[in-house]
Amino acid sequence: MTTLTRSSLTDFQVPARPRTAPSLLARIIATLRVWRRRVRERQRLAELTEYELHDFGASSGDRFQELAKPFWRG
Repeated sequence: MTTLTRSSLTDFQVPARPRTAPSLLARIIATLRVWRRRVRERQRLAELTEYELHDFGASSGDRFQELAKPFWRG
């Protein structure tokens, strides 16, 4: 005789799919997001006061050096 067991609803498992490299479109989108984030962060950095810069250990020279970088350079 065969015994049937009832599993709970939370015991569901999706079979693992093999990991594949992200598509070209996915990589382009990810790169654009990184570039946008850098632009926003550098804009915010440009708005900081001297007091705020020194609060986290940066100088005006550090800020200038970071702001001089193009958005595609990290």
